[in-house]
Amino acid sequence: MKLKKIKASDKDHKIGVRHGIWMLFSYIAGITFVMHFGVFNGERSENHQVIQLGYHIVWIMAAISITIFITAWAFIRLIKTHPTTTGGGAQYARTALGKYMSVLYSCFSIGVISLLFISMIVTLRTTLSVDNWLKEHVFGSWTNFVLDFGGVIFAVTAGITSYWGVHRFKKVSTFLSYASWTITGLITVIAFVLIFGGRTNTDGNGNPITPIESKLTFSWFQYAFIVFFFSYGGFETFISTGKAIKNRRKNLPIIVMVALGLTSLFFVLFSGLFLFTLISNFTDTPNLEIFKRLDILFKTKQQYFFGFGVTIIIVYMLFNRFNSITQMSYYGSNSVDSLVQQNFLPKKIGVTNANNVSTKGLLISICLSLILAVFFLLIPDSIEGITGSTSFFNFDSVAGAVGFIYISMYSMVILCAITLSLKKKITSKWWEIALWIGTVVFLMVILFYQIYQLINQMIPKENQTNSEYAQALIGALTQILFYCAIVATSLFIRFVIHPKLETQLSPQEVKQQDEFINQYYYASDVIEDDEEEVLTQKRESKAIQKRAV
Repeated sequence: MKLKKIKASDKDHKIGVRHGIWMLFSYIAGITFVMHFGVFNGERSENHQVIQLGYHIVWIMAAISITIFITAWAFIRLIKTHPTTTGGGAQYARTALGKYMSVLYSCFSIGVISLLFISMIVTLRTTLSVDNWLKEHVFGSWTNFVLDFGGVIFAVTAGITSYWGVHRFKKVSTFLSYASWTITGLITVIAFVLIFGGRTNTDGNGNPITPIESKLTFSWFQYAFIVFFFSYGGFETFISTGKAIKNRRKNLPIIVMVALGLTSLFFVLFSGLFLFTLISNFTDTPNLEIFKRLDILFKTKQQYFFGFGVTIIIVYMLFNRFNSITQMSYYGSNSVDSLVQQNFLPKKIGVTNANNVSTKGLLISICLSLILAVFFLLIPDSIEGITGSTSFFNFDSVAGAVGFIYISMYSMVILCAITLSLKKKITSKWWEIALWIGTVVFLMVILFYQIYQLINQMIPKENQTNSEYAQALIGALTQILFYCAIVATSLFIRFVIHPKLETQLSPQEVKQQDEFINQYYYASDVIEDDEEEVLTQKRESKAIQKRAV
């Protein structure tokens, strides 16, 4: 009997170790983390004192990396002691801290993905606004509105790409990642060109070069920590897509730790490379500054042309942002899984298509992102277009809010690991618990100081103009109100929606729900092979046998 050619199995719709590491590394890492660098070299002031952390940025990045690794270790210990990883942090919160904390974590996860969606649009706008050429020659005071509106369309297009599932999603992500990292390699080469014999006498804007100043206060350190913490975010949402990972309990910890290790190495090395290349204060971002100086060196900048270097950065940003938004949308569609599984949201929201994507979850994620984009971007941009005054909303507000929520999420997961260890549900060594406790205390200090800073930011200062005060006030209120809105939403889901859904269950459905929770929402160090994975492998084997006729 002649065998027919067997088509790709369901395994093609799952992510292996190699693809997982590459996707997560490309999602977290990237030269866009330097979007914050100019902020610490003269672009932001605190009480009219310019923040100039300079070379301190390198060790601050290293300190953040250590904090992230300790947090990731807590995630990994929890992955290995739970029978499935579909719920991610929300699953661990239910196991260790109860129903409400599980809902709160899920709401944090959904909210932070929407904020990241906005941050992608803002970074695109910032890159395209280089030198204010579009503002001065084309769109005038409507420049931000036009760029943000185009960014929203671009982002929605990228988000919809995830509808076709992991199989095509992996191909798109891999192609865009290779393109992005090729340009990153080009930036590295140019950095070395500038280091070894190509230094310019002026910076990218034609101003005399002044040495980088390295100063440090606790307030500056705290601000840098919470903003750069934003750059490491992403691995926790990747964990929530456990059902898309092959042999997840074995492979997911490998994917997370290797990807984070590569990301930390990349961040620290590139921080040092950029600062050593520029050896002076700069505006914009280091990557833009490097290419601006390249344009000056080789005279490639023309009146109606961004220049070779800046054009390369724009192409990089388009590739990188499309890849990041596609992944965020896919992860966002899975963020509602835990809420649906525990009957906090209607079951129909969790229904997946043929590509194993929760279509309604994806729709919720994209719609929430669009609502926030209109509220935080398009409305302020419209006001700026009409009045001509600078928008009160900036990238710092987004980055601060994201860092604020990430610290809350990571602290909750570490508390889950500590709680389950103390309850003897999982076996942890004393030094693990000590590291987790120390990290939680450190993160809480950062978090509460941030709250203090936001409150202080809302108090008028001497010599502060009305415009400066309005921007500071709106920036602080944005972060506080968004955080409060997430908490309020979680309370509404837990104490209003959930009880109503519970009353609609039949006795048989109640029994099935209880069995599901007892089977999957528990922690133990004595779990054997993943039962669901074994069953999946058996189904795939039978499917192959049927097709091999």
